[in-house]
Formats: sequence, structure tokens, C-alpha cells
Amino acid sequence: MTGVPWSGENDAVMPRDRDLVVRQEPDRGGRFSVSELPGPVQFFSSSCEEAVRLAKGYAQRQRVDVWYVNGHGDTYHRIAGYRALDN
Repeated sequence: MTGVPWSGENDAVMPRDRDLVVRQEPDRGGRFSVSELPGPVQFFSSSCEEAVRLAKGYAQRQRVDVWYVNGHGDTYHRIAGYRALDN
């Protein structure tokens, strides 16, 4: 997929509670969703760039990280880290 904003250098194992996850939703016409873990989808976007931008803004205020998960849900890439040390 082109336009996904990560280099791979921030890859880690798994997101933590309250982190945000961006994923492409094939059953929703390829739209992108943003969810706070654990929890339901917070919003949808027609582009990955917009979903990541919105997720980063919210994550920065909440001091959590933003992750992208592949379509299978088994590989996570951290794309922004704002987690507070005490979180």
C-alpha cells in the first residue's frame, strides 16, 4: 500500500491499552478506521493519510501511541509515539 507513513524503524511488538490503531477495512469499501484499544471504531476515513493525521492529533493530546495494523490483524507498526512515561 502506498502512502502509509512509517519507515519500519519504530516497529514494536504490540500496542497497549488506550493506544490508537489505524487499519484498512476491506468490508467497508477499503475505508480506514481508527480505534482506541480496547474498544470499538472511533471514526472512519476515506484515506490512510487522513486517518493517521486525525489519530496523531488525538494521540498527542492523550499521550498514547498510534499504530497501523495489517489487514490480517497480526502485524502492528508503531507510526507515532506520544505515550507518557507514567502511562
